[in-house]
Amino acid sequence: MNHYFYFVFVFVFAFSFRFSFRSILYYMHFSGFLYDFLFSIYLFITRKKVKWLGTGQRITTCQCGVDRFFGSRQV
Repeated sequence: MNHYFYFVFVFVFAFSFRFSFRSILYYMHFSGFLYDFLFSIYLFITRKKVKWLGTGQRITTCQCGVDRFFGSRQV
């Protein structure tokens, strides 16, 4: 998935529903989105490849809510 999707999603979510910034952070935290968002920025800046386990799951501390919704994302 394109990394810019995350930026667009956050801004559309913020301006469409006019939630406060704190509410957006809470939503992303509980859905696991915030971690994956920061992780995607890190990958985009460093251009690093992600190692995969034998099961095809990404090596992260938690499975992201966006990955659960859209399926696992190949980087």
